[in-house]
Amino acid sequence: MRYKLSGTKPLYRSALRETGLITVNVKKLAMFAGIALVLFFVIARPGEAAGFVDNIITALRDAAEAVITFVSNVFS
Repeated sequence: MRYKLSGTKPLYRSALRETGLITVNVKKLAMFAGIALVLFFVIARPGEAAGFVDNIITALRDAAEAVITFVSNVFS
């Protein structure tokens, strides 16, 4: 038999809310730490940061060209 006390909330719901708040705070902290790390990298070593971005763009371009080649070979 279950008894319900008026005006009380189940403990599991408040625990979920608190866990959700902690998760949001950790996400925000990780985001700010990531942004700070990127800014530090760009300010401390701009040449290496530019090279890193260039490498990422080159890799994305190569991947896009590979997908285009694949799709054109499938449909031809």
